[in-house]
Amino acid sequence: MIAVEVIVALMVVAVIIVGIVKVAGPIADAFSDRLKLKFQELGPEQERQFRQRIDALEEQVRDLRTQVSDLQASVKFKSDLETDDSSNRIKLNQSVKEPKR
Repeated sequence: MIAVEVIVALMVVAVIIVGIVKVAGPIADAFSDRLKLKFQELGPEQERQFRQRIDALEEQVRDLRTQVSDLQASVKFKSDLETDDSSNRIKLNQSVKEPKR
């Protein structure tokens, strides 16, 4: 008896899923078409504003890339200095610890 109930429940779930897919597909297509039409209807003023905004954002990206490369160079320089400084300290400590003859 339980097996029959499980099979019926699975069939109901399958029918619900198929129904959702059949209904949601066309709705999603209609919504995407509507969005496409909305963006195709941009006037010249809106298009000019979008172009200006895109240009400003691209300039900001260029500035940020420059800043990142400057930071990378600074970090590399600092790490090189620390490495050189620590190797010099090791050499100095070894020379101080060695007995003079």
